Amino acid sequence: MSDRELSRKIQLKSLEEEVSMNTVITMMRNVEIEDVHNFCKRVFDDLPATPQRLVEISRAQQADEILQRVVQQTLSGWKEGAKHSDMLDYFAARGEISVLYLTSGTLLMYGRRIIIPPSLREEMLNRLHDDGHFGLNKCRQRAAESVWWPKISIDLKRHVEHCAFCQVHAPSQHAEPLVTTPTPSRPWTHIAADIFHFNNSNWLVTVDLFSSQVPCRTTPDVDVDVDVDVDVDVDVTCMCGGRVVDVDVDVVLL
Repeated sequence: MSDRELSRKIQLKSLEEEVSMNTVITMMRNVEIEDVHNFCKRVFDDLPATPQRLVEISRAQQADEILQRVVQQTLSGWKEGAKHSDMLDYFAARGEISVLYLTSGTLLMYGRRIIIPPSLREEMLNRLHDDGHFGLNKCRQRAAESVWWPKISIDLKRHVEHCAFCQVHAPSQHAEPLVTTPTPSRPWTHIAADIFHFNNSNWLVTVDLFSSQVPCRTTPDVDVDVDVDVDVDVDVTCMCGGRVVDVDVDVVLL
């Protein structure tokens, strides 16, 4: 084989390797583009708003001077810091803030939550609360899954407290906190008692707070002032002499 033929063969082989490498690179780029496309699609599919609503919020953000400065600062990595006092809350949350690009422009996000501009916040408060007149905790839970702005928790509290419908229909009595009873040092020194009705009979149930033993027996009447005291007294005296009995209506010392 002549030097010329050998050189030509080497060139052809190099060309084949280059074409093969370019094909691999192209395929890898296509895979990367597809992965990015799928990721972006998942992000937009998970957004808690319809496409039309996203466009509306995006345009409202773009019309707000402060939020536009937040967009610029986010894209620049907050190199200038928070020069203005109205940027401090956003600067403190900068690690969670990101910018998405829609066909209508940018969309500011706080994690997976949409940042709501001031012009739409009152409407959003109404949606979070008035749709079902939810309590404060439920409203905060709904907001945590969808929207954010600085001091949103305070705004929600104010909105719920000033809701006229909730004030009228608020429960007249609030649940009292549970009071724990200390475990006694020995059996049958502290029991609880109550009466329940089952199968056409009245039953007296007593519970030893030390062992959790639950003896039950029928009682012919439900005269709380007489029968409960007498029956419990008999039960506890038989069970090594009880000292304190908690009943549904009062605490009886024996």
